[in-house]
Amino acid sequence: MENKLTTEAFEGNGNAVIYARYSSSSQQEQSIDGQLRYCYQYAAARGYRVVGEYIDRAMSGTSADRRAEFQRMIADSKKGQFQAVLVWKLDRFSRNRYDSIIYKTKLKNNGVHVLSVTEGIGEGSESNIIEAILEAMAEEYSRQLSQNVSRGMREAARQGNTVGGTIPLGYRLDGKKLVVVEEEAAIVRYVFQRYAAGGGKKEIIAELAEKGWQTRRKKPFSINSLSTLLHNKKYIGVYTYAGEIEVPGGCPAIVDTPTFEKAQMVAAATKKAPAKAKAGEDYLLGGKVFCGYCGAPMIGESGKGKNGLMYHYYACAKKKKSHTCKKQNEKKHFLECYVVDQTVKYILAPGRLEYIAEKVVEAYRKEYNATGIPALEKELRDVEKELDNLVDALIKTSNPHALKRINGQLAAGEIRKEELEEEIAGLKIASSAELTEQDVIRWLKTRCTGNLAAPDFRREIIDQLINAVYIFDDKIIIFFNVKGGRQVSHIDMLESLSECSDFICSGSPNSD
Repeated sequence: MENKLTTEAFEGNGNAVIYARYSSSSQQEQSIDGQLRYCYQYAAARGYRVVGEYIDRAMSGTSADRRAEFQRMIADSKKGQFQAVLVWKLDRFSRNRYDSIIYKTKLKNNGVHVLSVTEGIGEGSESNIIEAILEAMAEEYSRQLSQNVSRGMREAARQGNTVGGTIPLGYRLDGKKLVVVEEEAAIVRYVFQRYAAGGGKKEIIAELAEKGWQTRRKKPFSINSLSTLLHNKKYIGVYTYAGEIEVPGGCPAIVDTPTFEKAQMVAAATKKAPAKAKAGEDYLLGGKVFCGYCGAPMIGESGKGKNGLMYHYYACAKKKKSHTCKKQNEKKHFLECYVVDQTVKYILAPGRLEYIAEKVVEAYRKEYNATGIPALEKELRDVEKELDNLVDALIKTSNPHALKRINGQLAAGEIRKEELEEEIAGLKIASSAELTEQDVIRWLKTRCTGNLAAPDFRREIIDQLINAVYIFDDKIIIFFNVKGGRQVSHIDMLESLSECSDFICSGSPNSD
């Protein structure tokens, strides 16, 4: 197959962004740098091109609603500019299982998947199936959550009060309000004026570097940071929150509206212009398929044959980089169809459906039961009582230092109160749903009887049921049942070759 290619073009696994977060003052700023370092290393090893970073500092992981950068990432996922979100650990994405389901579903609907760079992919077959079933509850939970426990955050946003997240270049916080920093505002105005006048992004970046102007994080501007700046409505005085609320006049404007709108028109025209590069190909097994010989990732690659047609392959990254591996390329479409076909046959095998259903129901009842609700409700009552005491103390004192301390305690208490309300609401919804083995069997049959030729069907099977795929030239090994919540490593695979209990061994996948 390789000698058919006259030219080769590296595709990789597509574009990715990094989401990083630390929760409190007890965690140091370096923890963000550590998370970024791991994510960049993972991206380089797996063939992802990092096109952006979203960072929430000193923000709780429990509620995703109040993380401004997280919400911006969810909103940006609709633009189709990245296919993966890399996180150091899954709890950086969300500690709240219900939030995690809601936002993973939103990302998946936009063609984006979440990858933990230190924990591997997935949390085991049973857990993946539970999560997919719970997606049916996500819409109801999300609706209740927005109605019952997020009103305070939204009301604060409507009043133009900041609710966390990164402060844009050109502003600083004065209490809970944004105020203009004139030295930085000059950079923002320059960028908008140059871009609206037709200046290219690379040209503007070079000019900014020559002037010594940097981003909020004191780093040189990039295409991504420049694009983020140019689309931020705060610069025309429109305070935004969670992609849902826009408050005209909610913060001071730095750029006039005509200039901002002209910049948006230029950006839209640029986006519609014919792309010079080839259209991206969706490699469904990206991050899950590896070379059986050396363990390196199999990355997306394309090239034109002698007949002028474009071919898409998975290729061993080590062979491509150092030519020290013998693994042949694998046809993309054939490999994906083969893996999905074998998976469906394995799942629907006699006795297998019943076994999986039993394990799923067992895990569901263990994780989502109502026994934890009373303890959470007691803690909620304690927090509410403490808030009442703090309000009484606030009334009785006029000492400025005491007022500042009490106000800080009140703010922290209100956040904890909202977190507890969210946890209780989510647990009540999940525990009230009675999941039976027949429910799981019906769900599996629905998922496993789709059209093999449909990319969405193949994507769903691969995302939900595949842990890792190792390819030799004469056989393929597919792992499903994951021990310890980690992706099966190359060493694990080699040690398991003689067992064939958690995987399928089958013939050559690259035959015509």
